[in-house]
Amino acid sequence: MPSVGTATRYDPLYPGASETFNSSGTFNLPPGIHIVNVQLTGATGNSGAAGNDGGNGNDGNPGTAGTGGAAGNPGGAGNSGNPGNNGNNGAAGTGGAAGTGNAGNAGNAGNAGTGGGGGGGGGAGVTGLKGTNPSPGNAGGSGNPAPGGGAGGNGGAGGNSGGSGNAGGSGGNGNVGSNGNVGTFNNGAAGNPGNAGANGNPGSNGTGATSGGAGGSGNPGSDGNAGNAGADGNAGADGNTGGTTSFIGNANNLTATGGAGGNGGSAGTGGAAGAAGTANDGADGNPGNPGNNGAAGNGGSAGNAGNPGAAGNAGTRGNGGSRGNGGTFGGGGNGGGAAPLIFPATGNAGNIGSPDGNRNSFGNGGAGGTFNTGQTPTGGVGGRGGRPNNGNPGNSGNSGSSGNTGANGNNGSGATNGNSGSAGANGNAGNAGADGNANAGGSGGSGNSGGSGNPGSAGTTNNTNVRLTVAQEAIAVTVPSNGQAVITWERQ
Repeated sequence: MPSVGTATRYDPLYPGASETFNSSGTFNLPPGIHIVNVQLTGATGNSGAAGNDGGNGNDGNPGTAGTGGAAGNPGGAGNSGNPGNNGNNGAAGTGGAAGTGNAGNAGNAGNAGTGGGGGGGGGAGVTGLKGTNPSPGNAGGSGNPAPGGGAGGNGGAGGNSGGSGNAGGSGGNGNVGSNGNVGTFNNGAAGNPGNAGANGNPGSNGTGATSGGAGGSGNPGSDGNAGNAGADGNAGADGNTGGTTSFIGNANNLTATGGAGGNGGSAGTGGAAGAAGTANDGADGNPGNPGNNGAAGNGGSAGNAGNPGAAGNAGTRGNGGSRGNGGTFGGGGNGGGAAPLIFPATGNAGNIGSPDGNRNSFGNGGAGGTFNTGQTPTGGVGGRGGRPNNGNPGNSGNSGSSGNTGANGNNGSGATNGNSGSAGANGNAGNAGADGNANAGGSGGSGNSGGSGNPGSAGTTNNTNVRLTVAQEAIAVTVPSNGQAVITWERQ
């Protein structure tokens, strides 16, 4: 904002005044004013830039490393290894397994019983009916005997009244069976072969290897070169000219130019060169390595395998089984019944003998008696004899006992001594010494600062009275940074 100062002269309505512009704006001419004093001041010029710093000095070059010392001589060879141990003989074979005895055979079954004889046939005969004579009949037939068993029964008697047949005889019990045969036996198995002998153990390593001689000394290193000085910096740039202050009216153009810019600062000088690097001497060479000791000798050869063990003894035979019991007998058959009195008819047949077994050996019953006259009533047939049973089986024989184990075989033989070990080899040469370290050169000095720039010149001043002919004219006022315009008028 322009600052406005007032001063009253003649007419209080239109007093004199002044207006100051520190930045651009517009001056409006007051009514009734024609002459104003314009004082313009141009802006001061900018200061020159400072000079650039000088470059840093270069580092010194590193020193050259010393070379390592020569390697030491190889160590001497060790002595030969000791001979290997003797081989072991083979172990003896184990004896054969014992033979096993088998059980005796079972006893034979008992003999079967004998059957019963057949019953006798019934007799025939009829008592005469009222007013008739009796009719005597024939006797019944005898029963058949069983094979090797009971006898057959007698037949019933004939006559006026026939009699029943007699029962057959019972068979006898069977005989006891014979004892079983003696059991068989197995021979013992042959003994196993002995194991082969083991090889001998290796001998111990040789001793007496020596170390090599010391290596040579390392060579000294050389120092490096000094570094170069740093480059100078550039001079600073000149400052810019200050801005122009102007008062541009109707046919009244006033200006005040700005001051010249300041000169740039002087350039900075380069930094000092770095010191040269130093070098260390190389390390001494290492001593030679010791020689190797001799290798161990080989072990002795293995002994022969042991002899096989003897065969086991045979097992004993088992006893024979006990005898079986004899079979039970068959009962005799019952007699046939007498002929009945009724024509025509036959007497009842006799029952089967009891006990009745399961073996098919018995006597058949006798035939019944008949009439002499050929009339049909006859006596009953006698019953067949009972059947015998088979004898019981014999018991199993006892098991035989096992034989003894065979004796072990003899140990093997033939082990040999081990061989001597080989001589040791010479040691290797020592390693060369390590190279010395090179030290880095010193750092270059920092560059010097450039000089400060010079300040700019003050702007020009234009102080002029101006007559303005256009009433209440609006005039543009341009004021740069650091410039100023002051406009003053009086009552006219």
